[in-house]
Amino acid sequence: MVDATGTLIAHPDISLVLKKTDLKSLPQVAALDRRGDTGEMVDARDLAGQQVFAAYARIPALNWTVFVESPRTEALAPLRESIMRLVLLLVGGLLVAAAESFSSRARWCGRSARCRKAPRASAPASSISASTIKTGDELEGLAQQFNQMGAELQASYAGLERKVEERTR
Repeated sequence: MVDATGTLIAHPDISLVLKKTDLKSLPQVAALDRRGDTGEMVDARDLAGQQVFAAYARIPALNWTVFVESPRTEALAPLRESIMRLVLLLVGGLLVAAAESFSSRARWCGRSARCRKAPRASAPASSISASTIKTGDELEGLAQQFNQMGAELQASYAGLERKVEERTR
């Protein structure tokens, strides 16, 4: 608490009051004449030079002003903690998404590798149909269509071979 001249009249550290410390050099006290009776929160410095948020209220009957100060680090700590939690959650989410992406990629590449290892169309139709892929999804349907197409190609190839032999004779 300061009087009209900016002299400290109440403070938790009584030695500062007994010394009649002049606080006019502090930005929040120096700006009192330019403000109204109740003060908005301002960015200021305390006696130790530490950055603080300060708010004030005037007591007109006594011509005193009461200041309340809170260190910036203390006032902003909950906000910083919330931001850190958010950043950690985002990083964790990105790591989970990346891991799932690589896992999905490995599953899909494994399925396509099984498709590539299936016998070629030149093999007998029975060996093509014997290499069915059981995945329970659209890849299984695709593999069945490939097997059917392979069987039809095999039959067509056999028919062409027979026709070539007949014409050759």
